[in-house]
Amino acid sequence: MSSDSDAPRTEAGENSERMDRLRALLTKPIKIPESASSDTEDADYAAPVAAAAAPKGAKTPMTPEATPPKGGAKVPVETPPAVKAAAEALDRLSDEEKDAVVEGAGSGKRSKSRRTWADAYLAKPDKPLTPEEVRAELTVALKEQGAEFRELAAKQGTAQEKALEQALEGARETTSAELTAAVEQAVASAREEAARLQGRIDELASTADTLRTDLDAARAVADAARAAVDSATTAASAARETADAATKKAATATTFAWVGIVLALVAAVVAVVM
Repeated sequence: MSSDSDAPRTEAGENSERMDRLRALLTKPIKIPESASSDTEDADYAAPVAAAAAPKGAKTPMTPEATPPKGGAKVPVETPPAVKAAAEALDRLSDEEKDAVVEGAGSGKRSKSRRTWADAYLAKPDKPLTPEEVRAELTVALKEQGAEFRELAAKQGTAQEKALEQALEGARETTSAELTAAVEQAVASAREEAARLQGRIDELASTADTLRTDLDAARAVADAARAAVDSATTAASAARETADAATKKAATATTFAWVGIVLALVAAVVAVVM
């Protein structure tokens, strides 16, 4: 079985741990020396605590080289870079988290001769910063901002390239799918049209066969009718010839009848006379 320490940390737990480390760092008492170069113990303590308290991926700012004081002025107490990082991390917290850190920092008892790193960082300087100090701080800030900007630009460029590649891949897949669907649809339409035309061709071929059969039958009927007409014509000619012969026979018989009648009358007259 895994212990509680092996469980994944939540965001609230990480924020709480970060606040505790910031509070431990900012409430660390330090001596107020004439020169900050001799206070190595507190600086050695502040560096790892600030590194642990800073968010993941945050960069620890560099401290510019201090310029020598002019006119025998008192050397200011230099704030270690880790303390500045902790204070900047404190600035990024919400108002409620800041209040919790400040209240926790103020709850401890302080020695009269010692002050905290937060006091050393947040206390107003006895004199305004020199132009060299301002220039050095601005240079460091600009370098940090430039590095962050370059990192952000690189991440943004990478994200844009990845998004573009994904968009191109999606467009390529969509275009390929659309082309495949269009080709399949065109092939299916062509097959349907070919089947319809083949059916029409078969229908026309069947109709042509029927018409050819009907035409042959009509031709046979016409030939039979023509033969019947020829037979009727021949019969009519024969009947006409027969009628002509009968007419001639009738005329001859009529003539013979009239001759007989005349002969009978003549015989009757002769008989009466005699």
